[in-house]
Amino acid sequence: MPVVQCTQNRIVKWTDSAGTLGDSLLGEVGAGVELRSAPQGVGINPVFINPSTNPGFSQLQAYPVTGPNANLSFAVVPRGTGAANNRAQLALFNTDFIADSSNYEFAALRARGPDFVFGTGRAGTGVNRPFMLASGFLADNIRQTTASCIWPLTATLALATQRQEQSWMLLATSTPQRCSRLAGIAS
Repeated sequence: MPVVQCTQNRIVKWTDSAGTLGDSLLGEVGAGVELRSAPQGVGINPVFINPSTNPGFSQLQAYPVTGPNANLSFAVVPRGTGAANNRAQLALFNTDFIADSSNYEFAALRARGPDFVFGTGRAGTGVNRPFMLASGFLADNIRQTTASCIWPLTATLALATQRQEQSWMLLATSTPQRCSRLAGIAS
């Protein structure tokens, strides 16, 4: 019979090869799964929540488990120096990479060592998609289809040489929908 030394609402794991059960770093908190740190610290643990509020839309939210004014940070950190030209990367896929890892398209923020790249990529039949910078486009989170200012792939962008209210302006010099400034940045 295994020895059981567990805490309520903690997910159980084998702690040795003799059949002893104990607490893992995961626990249930409210409507989510709390990730605890291995050493006891002074930080606030994150809880991962699946709100499941929209049909056909999978969501994962991270939220501080306690505190009225708590920060939540997420970091992608390489081990050592990472791989050549890809030390660390955070990617968003536009296609089902799990179902077809030979044909995909994605956008990513990549740390390459000498620089950081915010770009798109593809493999197989995937397409390199352009970025779109738009103000108010995602206002309803899912169904928005129009924006007040869109820069397509063919747009020529220039960095303004003047400072306006402590913000740099990006100017679109050639677009089907003429934009005088990046919406949301003071003009």
